Amino acid sequence: TSKPSGGRLSELQWELVAFVLSILLWDPPEGLDVNLGIESLRKRTEILGAKLCGSWAVDCESYQSSQYVANPAQMVHILHCTEYPRSTFAVMDSGNCLVADLSFDIIMSHLKGFYAVRKGLKFEAKGYKYEAQRHIIKFGIVTNHRRIVVEVEDKQAVNMAESWESLTQFVGGFLHRSQPIPLPLTTTMTQSAKEQSAVDSMVQYARIFGQLKKAT
Repeated sequence: TSKPSGGRLSELQWELVAFVLSILLWDPPEGLDVNLGIESLRKRTEILGAKLCGSWAVDCESYQSSQYVANPAQMVHILHCTEYPRSTFAVMDSGNCLVADLSFDIIMSHLKGFYAVRKGLKFEAKGYKYEAQRHIIKFGIVTNHRRIVVEVEDKQAVNMAESWESLTQFVGGFLHRSQPIPLPLTTTMTQSAKEQSAVDSMVQYARIFGQLKKAT
């Protein structure tokens, strides 16, 4: 698949194009720190014949609702991704996700009486992006937690049911890990099609960041 050109509508349409991906935290082999772990992944990726095609970044800031909105309080995680530079993703703890343009950030800034920024819940992950035949491989560092996050996408997937097993095998071989990768998350927007979209990607990143917060 290739990203269509055009304005905001084109990008939102692209966010619903099907693919299958997995995002997970990866611990470097014993004896390697985070930086050496990244270099190890670069070497593994290049051995596969993958070509460096750029960089990527995802940021996340969390807001907590006031008592006037919900009791108990609810969290809204606002994410941005360089793959979708004109969009904002608002992920709830339930896994529901709202996709809007960047004006949504301005709206949130005017709702301080209803949603307040939670200190200590701001995350940023960034790193390298490679392309290897039918796979897109991204890996980088969650900067304020010094953990490595890996994203692998099957860009030629027909549907999730048919592609998940092969993606699992590819990720397991690439990362040299025997344990199964996390089961795919499927949002309500894509359950009927049994496909994943950019919404699923952002929900996975929100949950990864949530894991890191709980671990601190």
